[in-house]
Amino acid sequence: WKCMSCIGYPIFCPTCCLAEHRRTPFHRVEQWNLGGYWEPSWLRQVGVSITLGHRGRECP
Repeated sequence: WKCMSCIGYPIFCPTCCLAEHRRTPFHRVEQWNLGGYWEPSWLRQVGVSITLGHRGRECP
């Protein structure tokens, strides 16, 4: 995973990408594919989600 919004375009494994972007869910990312190039992707694929209501926590 490569973040196109972070300074320096850092590359992350899926776990680290999730940890680094929990609070920045609108960053644009790319994922390395088997064809050998970066393709646009979504943070939701690594588990980032936006919770509405309940002060940022999941719905009880």
